[in-house]
Amino acid sequence: MYRIPYGKKSFPDKRSLIYLQHGILASSADWVLPGPRKGFAYILADFGYDVLMSNVRGTRYSRKHTYLDPERHSLEFWHFSWHEIDYNSWKLRIFRFLQFKRCKDVVMRPKSGTDNESWDDRDIQAINYIYSAISNKQLEYISELNSAYEIIQKFDEMYLKKSTALQIVCRHNLETVKLSNYSDTSLYFDDFEKAVNELKQAGAAVTEQEKLNYMLKSLPQNYSHIGDLIDVLPMKERTVEYLKSKIKLKSMEEKSNNVSNDKSNVFQAEAKSSSDKNYTCFGCGKPGHLKRDCRSGSNRGRGRGGFSAFRGRGRGQNNFRNFHRGRGNFQNTNHERLYKMRSYINEEKSQAYMCKNNMTLKEKLHRTLGHINFNNLEKMCKNEVLDGLPKEIESEYLKCATCIENKMHNLPFHNNRRRAEDILEIVHTDLNGPHQTTGYEGEKYFLTFIDDYSKLTKVYCIQTKTEVFDCLVQYVNEIQNLTGKMIKELRCDNGKEYINSRVFQFAKEKGIIIKPCPPYVHELNGTAERYNRSLMDMGRCLLSEAKIHQRFWPEIIKAAAYLKNRTLTNTIEQKTPYEIFFKQKPSVKNLRKYGSKVFVRIPEEKRRSKWDKKAEIGILLGYTDTG
Repeated sequence: MYRIPYGKKSFPDKRSLIYLQHGILASSADWVLPGPRKGFAYILADFGYDVLMSNVRGTRYSRKHTYLDPERHSLEFWHFSWHEIDYNSWKLRIFRFLQFKRCKDVVMRPKSGTDNESWDDRDIQAINYIYSAISNKQLEYISELNSAYEIIQKFDEMYLKKSTALQIVCRHNLETVKLSNYSDTSLYFDDFEKAVNELKQAGAAVTEQEKLNYMLKSLPQNYSHIGDLIDVLPMKERTVEYLKSKIKLKSMEEKSNNVSNDKSNVFQAEAKSSSDKNYTCFGCGKPGHLKRDCRSGSNRGRGRGGFSAFRGRGRGQNNFRNFHRGRGNFQNTNHERLYKMRSYINEEKSQAYMCKNNMTLKEKLHRTLGHINFNNLEKMCKNEVLDGLPKEIESEYLKCATCIENKMHNLPFHNNRRRAEDILEIVHTDLNGPHQTTGYEGEKYFLTFIDDYSKLTKVYCIQTKTEVFDCLVQYVNEIQNLTGKMIKELRCDNGKEYINSRVFQFAKEKGIIIKPCPPYVHELNGTAERYNRSLMDMGRCLLSEAKIHQRFWPEIIKAAAYLKNRTLTNTIEQKTPYEIFFKQKPSVKNLRKYGSKVFVRIPEEKRRSKWDKKAEIGILLGYTDTG
């Protein structure tokens, strides 16, 4: 218990006793802190009351008022250094208090000509509250100021630190906050926010993007993929809170993997190593171990009871034969390249681990349809564009790592060319190649014809550029036979496969207008160029997922075009290219994940006997026009 000495005034010895004790709403230290209703103990002492206080241990705001000692000079208790209190914290508290008293507006702006008398009343009230929350020393600086707004502006000039040197120090402190130095992400987030607040208090304006960049720079190398996820988001969704959620998720995954690694061993080696160092090995002659534990010679690989997994040592390739009888160690036999392992399951910690596919329906359809855009997939399900699609799928925002790896691109080139208003009014064409990997039938190029209105595409895989003319003739005749319409305008690049006498003569006979783009300005042929890039992006995804040889790229390109003709693209109508062109809704009931295992029926004519198998196992490489 402590007693406040005599105050500034002299009173007789007979004074009333007031006892202030630690309570539920406030500690006894609250009675002596500057602030609204905080200096109550000193006010009582000023008016002659004998003030006793208990549980006063000092506060973190003051170095001098660590305790109350009656032997000290009384003025020491009245002197409270303003610099020992964080001005920003004081300002926040006083603003909240003024807001509670409904007079905060008078400190936010000066008085204007439209303000009435109630403004003056609130201004006087705010000044009184500010006076009660400061010391006499600060009162000297504002004694001649007549409004609460001027008082706050004066304090801002005095105590807000806006020096460039301090901002540099604060930015350096912020850059030293690294996630690798913390075992708990919560502590890392707390220190990061604390460093950001210190930078703001130094007068720097820290935007959300700048704060996001600082946090990304503080991440270790194994968190670098999070930056890629941030880059694909719209600007409005690139927030620090989103980044924090990804950091927490990655941290939880790492902790989970560390725990599961200790439990992921199926077999466990059992051997006892001698702790007696006086033995001498009869195999190698070295002291400290027995022959059965010797690491050289025929016993190499034994005596590793403390290890649950280790590399096999020996000559050539190490194959294993599993014997289920008994319990024992990893042993070698007399046969080269062949070992036997008498394995057992640890009885004390026998657990079974299974892998579960947590793929959502949305992700499954995305992969089945050739890694289609998620927005287009949602529109297709909502508008029932295809038969066999569900009406509703998960609405959560997904990111496909395969798409990010294989579809990264630059910003598009803008041009002012008009769009078609009907099918076959404008057809775009482009030749892609040569490809380094030759197709299984010698293909090195693929040629595309894209209808501008419907975006329906026809793909031809060819061996040389001289085949472009034959493909053009075939495409024009097929389209004319199917629709009864003729192509009006053909847009292409300036390649010699298009700019030659044979193509011009054929176009003249059919009445087709050829519009090539200028040399080296492929962007003006952007529709075909962009479509070919989309085919390659989808093809890389299919190739990566199916894990087949690159020589099958012609079938992959054709499959990608087949899928794109049956999915939404950037068309005028909200329909698939197939439906716009043929006036018939396509079905996806026959589609399967690319690269799936299939069984191909062997015709009876190719079976030599009735005992031959009727089907062979194959891989799904594409689709025909009949499905």
